[in-house]
Amino acid sequence: MSYSVVDPDDCGHADTRPCDLRRLSDAAGMDAVAINRFDATPGERLPLASHYHKTRAEAVVVLSRTLYAETPEGEVTVPEGSMFAAEPESPTGCTTQPAPTNRPR
Repeated sequence: MSYSVVDPDDCGHADTRPCDLRRLSDAAGMDAVAINRFDATPGERLPLASHYHKTRAEAVVVLSRTLYAETPEGEVTVPEGSMFAAEPESPTGCTTQPAPTNRPR
């Protein structure tokens, strides 16, 4: 058995992002799930573009405000205190601002 305790402040900021991103699953040596901490301002994208993971599941827990997850089926509103989860090979993109109602799908 193996256990980990990860302090996000010990992970360091991922320099490739405008928001504060800490890669927690990497620090814990976890390969099957993507666990990251994002601290973003309203209007920022998390991640920078729609994507999917071939072998990793991904979960987002919203600690404050509202998150908007973009999926091929449409936008999913994730309220404060809720979790959004995506299985491997499920494309998604997230933002802290809802999509304009006139945006083409």
